[in-house]
Amino acid sequence: MQVNVDLKKQRVYIYANNNLVYTMIVSSGMNNSTPKGDFRIGHRGYHFYNRTEGMGGDYWVGFIGAKYLFHSVPTRANFGDYIVEEAQKLGVPASHGCVRLSVPDANWFYTNIPDGTAVHIE
Repeated sequence: MQVNVDLKKQRVYIYANNNLVYTMIVSSGMNNSTPKGDFRIGHRGYHFYNRTEGMGGDYWVGFIGAKYLFHSVPTRANFGDYIVEEAQKLGVPASHGCVRLSVPDANWFYTNIPDGTAVHIE
């Protein structure tokens, strides 16, 4: 598997055996805050909440430790309590550096992308 993030197009492309198997619309970081380069999938979790920011996310998967993540559109404190206004921003940069995904895409990513998978962001 290979995960390619195109920041200009706000898309994630998932490849298996060099064949495109999934395309996702995303929201990356505002002001170019999503790091570019080559990384590996590592940590993951079901839900997180950042009290300072007042939002969290579901189905998170880390690509630089647990600092930068792929995760669902933002939630409030509880799992599944999605912030609609934030979900409507998919397709444009809106995060603080993480890569936001729709809820179904985040669940698919969490379930199907194994630890150690290569990630390329440009």
